[in-house]
Amino acid sequence: MWRKNNGSILIIALIVFSIISTICMACIGLAYTNINIYGLENKNLQLKENALSGIEIVYANMKKEVYNAIDYCNSSSEFINYFKKDDYENFINNAKNISNSNLNNLYIELNNKTNPEETSKLEFILLVKSNEGNYKKNIQVNIQIKNPWSEAKLEEYYLDKDSKGNNYAENKENLEGNEVLNEDNIGEQDGNMIKNNDLNKHNNNDLHEIDSKEDLKKQKLITIYNYGEL
Repeated sequence: MWRKNNGSILIIALIVFSIISTICMACIGLAYTNINIYGLENKNLQLKENALSGIEIVYANMKKEVYNAIDYCNSSSEFINYFKKDDYENFINNAKNISNSNLNNLYIELNNKTNPEETSKLEFILLVKSNEGNYKKNIQVNIQIKNPWSEAKLEEYYLDKDSKGNNYAENKENLEGNEVLNEDNIGEQDGNMIKNNDLNKHNNNDLHEIDSKEDLKKQKLITIYNYGEL
């Protein structure tokens, strides 16, 4: 009888031990899976941050090159040709340069996608590839550089200046309605003639007659859009 009870206890103990072992193995497997998932998410976030940092550096480099172009150029056509022809290779190389940063394992592609007939803006596609071992993260964005000498922007600039002072059209109408021009009217008329001449020069894209180049640099010239993770 005693032997039979010992046998039953042993079997029950083995069954309980097997169940406990199975539960423990399942918990260990679940914990290991969670650690791997966390590791993958952390690695993905790290690679993404590296790629975004690369985009920020390229943006800063392009902004510097645009300012250099403004200093070098004096018209809309010169600005466009600066990036399309004159200094295109240097611009691309300088924009892609991240040697002064501590970013590693980054590959950068910057391609000009501007329509040959376009003169008001430049379009680029930036692809940043971040990798570490078998892990990879690619981010692509579109970058637009606006031409500060574009006709639309110049008209907008002059309309803004007119709104802050005497409006040219209103002044002209007032002058035509007066039969006798006093000295103040003549002064206003002369001022309007000067402003009209400035507008003509402005339409001819002559920067030196319009405003300082520093004011052109204050415009929002670079836009990043169409963010995508590949």
